Amino acid sequence: FAIFRLTNLQEFPIFGDEALYLYLSDNFLKNPQTYLKSIQYGVMPIFIWLQSLLFFINQDRISLLLLGRILNVIMDLTSAYLIFFITKKLFDQKSAYLAFIFYLILPINFLHSRLILLESLTNFFILSSIYLYLNLISNLKVDTKKYLALISISILATLSYFTKPVSIINFPALFSL
Repeated sequence: FAIFRLTNLQEFPIFGDEALYLYLSDNFLKNPQTYLKSIQYGVMPIFIWLQSLLFFINQDRISLLLLGRILNVIMDLTSAYLIFFITKKLFDQKSAYLAFIFYLILPINFLHSRLILLESLTNFFILSSIYLYLNLISNLKVDTKKYLALISISILATLSYFTKPVSIINFPALFSL
């Protein structure tokens, strides 16, 4: 599935949102005082900061467009594995494989993972917090690991909100399991 998502990654033409995210990330990299400038454009800063960090590590070895799209592919594939583990914990392994495959073949998901959009990172943060929450409630013994897990869940849920505020709709899912 990774090879399928990574082939012809630069064949899609760049569109408005991608150009804006690339501009904001590159601008932040060149001028760190603009760390909150993305909010003026209606974009929360977490995605911009993460992408800027990758641009800094890259040092112009590959194009910024390709690097941004690779980030989304990685986040999407990680989300698919999280869906597998969450479904396996809630149901069984057969259902987990089905959920994993369905997630990867959804056309809208395929499109979102191959473009520089906020959805893949938001999904990753929400699914990570749900996975940690399931691990937290599966063992009722109280210890310091529980507190660390609770803090991690809170941080991941907050990161999802600071990536895309609409993700707040997913927060009740954490407490309905």
